[in-house]
Amino acid sequence: MTATSAPAAPPLRPLGRAALVLPALLAAALLADAPDLGHPAISGSDEVVHQLATLGIRETGTPMVYRAPLVEAPLHAWWNAHVFLHKPPLPFALGALLMRLVGETPLALRLVALASAFAAAAGLFLFGRRIVEPTLAALLALAFLALPFGWVLVQGYEFGDVTDCGLLGFLALSMWLLAVAVGRDSTRLSAAAGAVCGCAYLSKSALALMPLGAAGSLFVLGLLGLAPRLRFSLVAAFALAAVAVALPWNLYSAIEWPRLYRWEAGHTAGFLYDTSRYWSRPIDGVFNEVNQTELGPWPPAIFPLAGLWLLWAAMKRRTAELWLLCLWLWGEWIPLSLAVVKVPAHAWGAAPAALLAVGLVLRDALDRPWLAGAAVGALTTGVALKAAPWLSIVRRAVPAFLPQTASQPGLAEGLAAALALGALAAAGGWLLRRNRWAARLPGWAALTAAGWVGLVAAPAALQLRRLSLRNAAVESDGDDLGPILDAALPASAVLLSTVEDTPYRMGSHALMFYSRRTTYPATPNLLAAARRSGLHPYLVSNLAQPYERVEAPASSWLQAYDLDAPRAEPATMPTAVTPVNRILGVLDVLGVAVARGDADRDRYVFYVRSAAPLGIRRIDVAFWLDDGSVEHTTLVDRPELEGLPAALDPRASQAPAAGLAAWVTDPTASAWIAEAVPGPPRARLRRLQVLGTDLPLP
Repeated sequence: MTATSAPAAPPLRPLGRAALVLPALLAAALLADAPDLGHPAISGSDEVVHQLATLGIRETGTPMVYRAPLVEAPLHAWWNAHVFLHKPPLPFALGALLMRLVGETPLALRLVALASAFAAAAGLFLFGRRIVEPTLAALLALAFLALPFGWVLVQGYEFGDVTDCGLLGFLALSMWLLAVAVGRDSTRLSAAAGAVCGCAYLSKSALALMPLGAAGSLFVLGLLGLAPRLRFSLVAAFALAAVAVALPWNLYSAIEWPRLYRWEAGHTAGFLYDTSRYWSRPIDGVFNEVNQTELGPWPPAIFPLAGLWLLWAAMKRRTAELWLLCLWLWGEWIPLSLAVVKVPAHAWGAAPAALLAVGLVLRDALDRPWLAGAAVGALTTGVALKAAPWLSIVRRAVPAFLPQTASQPGLAEGLAAALALGALAAAGGWLLRRNRWAARLPGWAALTAAGWVGLVAAPAALQLRRLSLRNAAVESDGDDLGPILDAALPASAVLLSTVEDTPYRMGSHALMFYSRRTTYPATPNLLAAARRSGLHPYLVSNLAQPYERVEAPASSWLQAYDLDAPRAEPATMPTAVTPVNRILGVLDVLGVAVARGDADRDRYVFYVRSAAPLGIRRIDVAFWLDDGSVEHTTLVDRPELEGLPAALDPRASQAPAAGLAAWVTDPTASAWIAEAVPGPPRARLRRLQVLGTDLPLP
């Protein structure tokens, strides 16, 4: 590599003892993310659809949600798609391979997410040790693994999962390989980096283009004399390898499913300009809402400060590594800020670069008191706001085109504190400039503040996040019933579920994953479509129905009924239910059952019946534990006990006689209704109360 007059890049570091850091990072990733990774609750909408696409690849070789759809879904309804092209297939293909080892369970796909999180931490460390001290790079990698948002993605909760993890894992490794390729002037390594970038594209499409843009931008910067000059063949090798990996699937999809492929391409482009999208956010959304969601509990002000210092350092020192890191960070932030839609997980690809930029600030702050003071001011924003809430007045000066900065606390106050403490530290550093150790005190204060946030506050926030979602880990809509139906029902079975679907709990899809049977929300037209197709319909409900019940565990709050086998009266409860038979005012508690859950939580199922018209929906359940403590939860916060939701109300149905009125029982007259709630482990339970009345222990 020929060089300009710019300073030479630092010497390449062989792995050596640093290789010992990688097993430590793997252990940290397992410690942070592996516990309860196989929990049965499959979250909607992202994870449950991705799990079905993985199962589709496992069984048919093609990512499918509905392998035998009763009706054709609209193009926009990607969650009900026959062939799933909403996301690229690589994470699902890897999950399908792991299903051969661990079984067709949610764990397989989450293991791909866990491996990707480790790859991202490893890429952060390997890239970062070229810019900051290896010890600091290792600590930053640990801080990355402690981010609560990363745990949420690996576990599959909320609105992101394996695709975001896979994107970041491949992206971080691609950037590290690109840095090594530039340092060694190696076309082969550049091609390897491009191939990994292609894998990132096959994880989440256009968001993976940043490394390619970074390689091209570094080439242009070299021509301008702002960076070491790069041979064009390195950029060409990177681009060709990336295209060679990513293109075949795109060509195949465009040829095999042209109409769906074109719509999905337009949908992706719509993130740039379509203001009607739910996640449309203002231009400063990345620096406020997104960064606070992804990178919390790190204060948001530290990241623009670190990004600006990184840009200055790259222009001043002109090394390839600093420019690549700068292009990584701003190459994510700027396009996402200009795009209309800013889903938090979209900027996850910038998380390692943001932490490495903070690491550069911490390293340089030891010799620059003003920078150290600014870092301390940004890192202690939360403390400052609690101690001096009047600092919020600085937001009044924020211009109107930055609405989140003006309305959300954190960023404006943190930048103001950084400016004030930076000026104060600069004055103090000038006074103490003759004493080298005293002049470094602000730098050590910045390191201490960052260490507290990244290695103390972040793990604590992660633990709180775990606790906040421990109930969600056992709120499953099919892990008990699904395998029973898979074994007992004919291949021609279709399940029609009365479980209410929401964006974050798609019960019919989760039941479809566990039962391996086509499952839809229960509507008259789908029942008619199933009969026209010669399929055998079954109703899945938590209400007693006048049809023969498929024998299933009492601990399953959902039961399945054969719609071709009517009964004169509603089906009886499962025989394994612990009988209760207590009338508690408006509620008759008939029985209770318990199933082992996950995350040190069990699932309790109460079989109840309306004893009178209900005026309340919140019915208190108290679990008294062996240590004398008591845990309260709500038995019913669902519409069933007040009447059917409008979509399932027989009186509102315009269907003919074969419609809902013929096969959905009115819950106020139902023989029983099953309601499930998460609770403490049965082994620790000493008393069980509903509405203050003791019940027999299941």
